[in-house]
Amino acid sequence: MSANTAPTMSAAVSAEMQQQQVFNPAPPAAPFAAKPGRPASEIFFANAQHPLPAAKHADRWFESLSQFEDMLEDMARVSLDTEFKNELDTIDDWFSVLAEPERTAALYSL
Repeated sequence: MSANTAPTMSAAVSAEMQQQQVFNPAPPAAPFAAKPGRPASEIFFANAQHPLPAAKHADRWFESLSQFEDMLEDMARVSLDTEFKNELDTIDDWFSVLAEPERTAALYSL
């Protein structure tokens, strides 16, 4: 009788082991757990179907910043030019003889 009960015992143990393998109460690992060097945002937004509004605003902000930096570099280069300084002094002398309404009208017309 022990020979007959042995196969059913092993079958019961095998079935129980299969159930334990199927039922896993632990939550699945996060998608970024396998690669600790990657930020979560890279994984979550890498497969985005549409661009994020915040990303568009950030791109526009960086473009504006780049244009502003270029303008400042140009202004710094021009301000070191002696010919430009002489022309600016001439304009300043001309403005000094104008009355306030004439200065305002000249600036608005430019």
